[in-house]
Amino acid sequence: QLLEYNTTYTNWLPIAMNLVNNAALRAFRASHGIGDNINAARVAYDPFPLTSAESKPSNAQFLSAGLIGLYIALGFSAIPGLQALRVVKEREVKCKQQQFIMGMKPAAYWVGNLMWDSLQYLVPWVLCLLILYFVGTSAFRAGNNFFAVAVLLLLYGITNPCLVYAISFMFDKHTSAQTF
Repeated sequence: QLLEYNTTYTNWLPIAMNLVNNAALRAFRASHGIGDNINAARVAYDPFPLTSAESKPSNAQFLSAGLIGLYIALGFSAIPGLQALRVVKEREVKCKQQQFIMGMKPAAYWVGNLMWDSLQYLVPWVLCLLILYFVGTSAFRAGNNFFAVAVLLLLYGITNPCLVYAISFMFDKHTSAQTF
């Protein structure tokens, strides 16, 4: 028996229900000794054709975009460890305490760290955007996708140090903070 079906996500439910119902019908026939001369249930499903925006990318495009996303995620995963390393090491060697004794306000210390970490983040952010624009697949460049990815990565870089600073108090040694 030949089974042909559309693999897009909108078509799977009627097809899956048909396969389950046919399997149940075959099991019922076999358990009651009924021959296989009764036709199975059939489903006819004719969805609207896909628009150009909904067209399915090729497997190569899908794999390429997925690998680029994975490489970006791996690259950006090292940044929080480096940010935590410096903050915990300053606390470990009492540099932070010395700054507070000398008259620095805690708010100025944390805002200064946030500004420094955000400025350091701009270098990998710009390099990542250049790689995505010139090497990345069309999925990253089509429509407003590039702008959306750029804003998303920029917001990650600005907000991530705040979480890193909050979590950094869990560590007493800078080496453990970097590897967490």
